[in-house]
Amino acid sequence: MFKKLFAGAAVAAAVLFSASLASAASFDFTSGTNRTDGQGAGWHGNISYSVDGISVNATPVGYSSGGQWIRQYDDHGLAVYSGDYCCNVDSNHEVDGWIYGEAVKLTFSEEVYLTSVSFTHVDRDDQFAYRVNGGSWTENISIAGNNPYGFSLPGLKGTVFDIAALDWNDDWKLSGVTVSAVPLPPAVLMFGAALAGLGWFRRRKAAA
Repeated sequence: MFKKLFAGAAVAAAVLFSASLASAASFDFTSGTNRTDGQGAGWHGNISYSVDGISVNATPVGYSSGGQWIRQYDDHGLAVYSGDYCCNVDSNHEVDGWIYGEAVKLTFSEEVYLTSVSFTHVDRDDQFAYRVNGGSWTENISIAGNNPYGFSLPGLKGTVFDIAALDWNDDWKLSGVTVSAVPLPPAVLMFGAALAGLGWFRRRKAAA
């Protein structure tokens, strides 16, 4: 009896474990294939995407008094536009550090590992910085020769990631990110396997 129960639990555990590792997604910001916001071209307050069951909402971040907007340029990626109520207007339609310091905030529908980020319109001296879940900004990271930039595996764990151009001479477009779902904790997997195994055993017993 216990051998059969163990066998059922083992099968259930394998299925649950495989499902926990299966969710990985590459978000391409250079096309509208996976866009879900339905807003079309132009400048917006947010742009959203969904890939393989994981959703992300991209919003602009900056320091101008007039606010920021975000846009997807086909074949290029995401850009941020800033302005204020006085005299400064951001004529550089990229994510740039001139005057304001701009960033793209990526808010995911679940906790993920961010494994890589990709850029377009990159010059040899361009850099980026990032922060996770509203924490501190990192030091600037050179993009040239590191594009896409891969994070040490399993990646950066979080729900909200800000990708920024903070220095005055940094400007680029964010062309994509790759994430993977955070696997379920072993205790949750074992509990689910135990329940599945118990259900399997009861069905076998009722059929006998």
